[in-house]
Amino acid sequence: MKKRYAIRPLAFLLSLVLLLSTWASALTPEQAGTLLSTYYIDPVPQEVLDQDTIEKMLEVLGDPYTEYFTPEEYAAFTASMLDTTLVGIGITSQNAGNGLLLTSVIPGSPAEQGGLAAGDIITAIDGHSTIGENSAVISTWISGEAGSEVTITYEREGKSETVTLRRAVITIPAASTELVDGHIGSISCSTFGEDTTTHITEGVTALKDQADHWIIDLRDNGGGVVGDALQSAGVFTGAGVLGYLRNGAGRYSMLGSRQEAVTSYPAIVLTNHNTASASELFASAIRDGGAGIMVGGRTFGKGVAQSLFDKDNMPEYFADGSGMKITSQRFFAANGAATDTVGVIPHLMVDPELAEDVARLLSDTGPKENTEGYLQLDLSWRWYIKLEDALKNQAAFAALLEAIPSNAQLLEGTG
Repeated sequence: MKKRYAIRPLAFLLSLVLLLSTWASALTPEQAGTLLSTYYIDPVPQEVLDQDTIEKMLEVLGDPYTEYFTPEEYAAFTASMLDTTLVGIGITSQNAGNGLLLTSVIPGSPAEQGGLAAGDIITAIDGHSTIGENSAVISTWISGEAGSEVTITYEREGKSETVTLRRAVITIPAASTELVDGHIGSISCSTFGEDTTTHITEGVTALKDQADHWIIDLRDNGGGVVGDALQSAGVFTGAGVLGYLRNGAGRYSMLGSRQEAVTSYPAIVLTNHNTASASELFASAIRDGGAGIMVGGRTFGKGVAQSLFDKDNMPEYFADGSGMKITSQRFFAANGAATDTVGVIPHLMVDPELAEDVARLLSDTGPKENTEGYLQLDLSWRWYIKLEDALKNQAAFAALLEAIPSNAQLLEGTG
């Protein structure tokens, strides 16, 4: 399912725990210089240290991932990696030619309680037609104060229905799981934070007896916390080494998961250019750990890790609630490949907008005995494509065929 929430900001990959005991107020340029000289991945030019403000220091440094946060900015930064709370009716959607297409409905939301479901077309909101209207305008019609009412007119299978919903405070989880087509576990993940691993583990556990394929949507996932990305990947890969970090002194450290695999079925990770940071770590872990394949676009290419400093691990520098993240290490995938700038390359490079449709074509349960009417693709795993379904979605099928690498084997069923 394509997410329509605002893209969350790129988040840090690594937090260092430092045991320091003295106390101070707001960070000074001298203290910032000490942190940079000690932890930055490359030698810090003297010109950076000579600046009289932190803002100028970071401007001269020129690293977009090394940042200083005011207390307010830091609170927003940490909140960006948690479940999101907003007021509304609990839907995700996209514009369609005949109205607003619902791509998902949040469980327990006013929309679900009112009977709305994915696939419905909202044609009017409080009497205002949505046909041909800008999505930003439609969003203002749907939003409002908690407890207020909104009337939704929608179409389902050619029939028009109208329902009045009461807006409520909605919690949008960092990751959610649902069963589609009766046998595919579909996971939508917007960030990797302290809530994510729990959501993914619980979702996979709940559906593991029903799902024989998993589709994990990381499109527009800007990253998060390395530990949560690793443990989330471990749900599919099991425990083991999933990558490496190298600091400025050239020392390597292993990244791994202690999580036991919850499922033995394959995963397909959906990516695009906004799949970044910890999301790239997750995707490469699935790819290199043999737990599945990647489908979509090349990822962002943020192959560096940041150390985060705040009042919890350095109270004498950040007593006011501010924080700073500093690029301190480079990331390497489990196979030793660097991802900085080049990104993580999918097995099947297709238009990210078609990635989910391609993944669903690959996720057929497969023939029982007779293989007539099927294609078999051997690419890391064995995937079956039902030709009847493929011909119903020719754009996705064509994209899939064009993306198959030369080292993969494609077989036609013989009956």
